[in-house]
Amino acid sequence: MDPFIIKLILSFFVGAIWITSVTVISEKFGTKLGGTLGGLPSTCLIALFFIGWTQSPAIASQATSIMPFVNGVDAMFIVVFVFLGGFNFYLGLFGCLLFWLVSSFSMIYLGFDNFGIGVLFCIVFTIIAYYLVEKKLNVKSIDKKEMHYTIGQILFRALLSGSVIALAVFLAKVGGPLMGGAFSQFPALYSATIIITYLAHGKEFSFAMMKGLLVSASVNVLVFTIAVRYLYLYIGLVYGTILAFLISLVSCYLVYLFVNRRMD
Repeated sequence: MDPFIIKLILSFFVGAIWITSVTVISEKFGTKLGGTLGGLPSTCLIALFFIGWTQSPAIASQATSIMPFVNGVDAMFIVVFVFLGGFNFYLGLFGCLLFWLVSSFSMIYLGFDNFGIGVLFCIVFTIIAYYLVEKKLNVKSIDKKEMHYTIGQILFRALLSGSVIALAVFLAKVGGPLMGGAFSQFPALYSATIIITYLAHGKEFSFAMMKGLLVSASVNVLVFTIAVRYLYLYIGLVYGTILAFLISLVSCYLVYLFVNRRMD
């Protein structure tokens, strides 16, 4: 079977299981834990692994060049959603997607591939985004929601999540390393989670979930990206992916300690 077809299928199922599980965990244990776990690398892990498998680990390493910058854009994506979503949910969803597309494709058009500057931008954007969401927009975390799940609800979440993730992977196939790197950071998890949580509980729960994801995904995905960029070159694709993910698990635990103690 064509490796790309395998990648699409795997992306669909990983996305379906991962995002559905994260939304359920958030409902049962609160948005702090759910948002933190949801920020572990998923889309970018699959995208970079398959770039390395179908092309080479060196090309996958190169594809990370634009990823930190786009990861920072993802953080601001949440700010745009929360701000505009305060007026109208659909305005918020459309506005944040438009913001991401314009920002990311501008960098692709300009051929931006400076990894170090991208890391700096990511850190700055994440700090600004966290400050705005936590202090200025006053989004509050939510402990838990009482839910009685039906098979239809779970299947809808899984189908929506898997489709959004698979679409991002497909779009990453269209271009070269820069576009592949950008779409490996497409906020597919954010978009699917926004829709699922809004339909289930309204915008306040959706906002709270996004605040947890903002911190966790910004930090954990950045850590994973930095690790992959160098590990793929020195220890290869498989061991590089495993070690990079283990490193991101450590950062995820540290993020949870921060979120649990410092976030409202």
